[in-house]
Amino acid sequence: MCPIITFASYQEAIAAEYLLIEEQIPCLVVPLPPSLRAGCGIALRIFLEDVPRIQSLIAKQPWQVIYYTWEVSLAEWQVCAFVM
Repeated sequence: MCPIITFASYQEAIAAEYLLIEEQIPCLVVPLPPSLRAGCGIALRIFLEDVPRIQSLIAKQPWQVIYYTWEVSLAEWQVCAFVM
């Protein structure tokens, strides 16, 4: 399953979506999975191979984000990185 990024606010999530689109990085706005209780209620689904580039771009922004990956063996979302 593709990783997701959660944001502290809806505005940050939409701004990040525009940033990724501008940089021609595919992403999709999705509802926050019910098992996660972090963020603003929406997330960006991204491709795993784009994570380093996305982290570099988002690190330059004043946003608080959390990256999650789906851990198949545990059948749950796992935090893979924080950016503040």
